Amino acid sequence: MDTKRMSAPASLWLMSVVCFVLSQSRSTCPENQVLHSNGRCCQYVRCHPQHYVRICNTEGGVDVCVPCGPNAYLDDPTDSYFAFDCLEKNCGEDTVPIDSPATEFDGSACFKRCRCNPAKNYCGTDPCRCRYTLCSQGETLLQNCTCVRLQPPYQ
Repeated sequence: MDTKRMSAPASLWLMSVVCFVLSQSRSTCPENQVLHSNGRCCQYVRCHPQHYVRICNTEGGVDVCVPCGPNAYLDDPTDSYFAFDCLEKNCGEDTVPIDSPATEFDGSACFKRCRCNPAKNYCGTDPCRCRYTLCSQGETLLQNCTCVRLQPPYQ
């Protein structure tokens, strides 16, 4: 039996063609579907700000828009192609979470979604530079770091 061997360049070419064909078999999805990093094709969705994309669980399933949790945010719209997670507000013990970035109230403030917490004796408009301030008995601390006398009865 006479068997002929394929030349090295020809066999490399054939292997390249096979690899290319195999790699192309999952590089596309049906129309209106997106190929995710998990290898699954899901139906496309576009989400409003404050929502993230939950990737579908089954092949051909629908991605879903899910609201961010109470201590998280996502300012920009997102979609199945750019499925970003919500960002945590990450407020320290001297601050409390808020719904808007601090820059909305103070243009030079850091871009955190927190505010200084006067209830814990921290004040100021920049959550990255809260000042610890104590007021006299019968006074309360305001956000602008001033102390004001409480009206009786004190609460």
